[in-house]
Amino acid sequence: MNENNLAWITEAAENGTAECAFLLGFLHEHGFCLPQSYEDAAKYYKQAASKGMAAAQYALATLYEVGNGLEKSTLQMHRYALLAAKQGLPAAQLMVGHLSMRGIGIAPDGVAARRWLEAAAKNGSSEAKSMLAMAWDEGIFGNQDKKTAYQYYKELADDGDPNAVFMLGSMLEHGEGCEKDEQQALQLFHKAADLGVDSAALSLAMIYEKGMLGVAPDKKKSDYYFELSKKLQIQNK
Repeated sequence: MNENNLAWITEAAENGTAECAFLLGFLHEHGFCLPQSYEDAAKYYKQAASKGMAAAQYALATLYEVGNGLEKSTLQMHRYALLAAKQGLPAAQLMVGHLSMRGIGIAPDGVAARRWLEAAAKNGSSEAKSMLAMAWDEGIFGNQDKKTAYQYYKELADDGDPNAVFMLGSMLEHGEGCEKDEQQALQLFHKAADLGVDSAALSLAMIYEKGMLGVAPDKKKSDYYFELSKKLQIQNK
């Protein structure tokens, strides 16, 4: 980007064009074409956010989250994330859902957490689906719903999420939220281990040690998967 373009963008931003203000904020935040400066990034993001630009509101929330260029504030983080979430920005919906569930910047609110995480999931956020699966699995929303947790894990597993593949196998092993299917559970544990999930490798080690899920005890395989689990734990740190 040449100096003439930057001058034009800066002038447009100063004249109230939200898109140009956001662009300047982005360039300053990441040090592209302009000196890296969180303070200047915050200045331009605020300008764009005041015009109602969802991307700028979310960008401000992320700066408040860690205190880059602004005083760290979970309250302001939630405020700006909520503004962007209401405009349908999936990343902001995910953030508000997470903050509501954990009680960060606001009191814990399971109803709001569920609403925003479901909105983010419908807008394609795999991370929101993962949080919903965990929440229903563990009863974070007030009650457990293993069937709903299973459905979210299945969606994620179908999309290739390694941890979801393992969790799906675990639920099939025990018949939680679905019909018990030990053969399919074993297949999923193998798939998850191949994808690098150390918990899946450890499960396979125990399965082959004790002869579970319809397989005969096999010390050689058990030792192999136990060693694999240790390697994967180190890699995944």
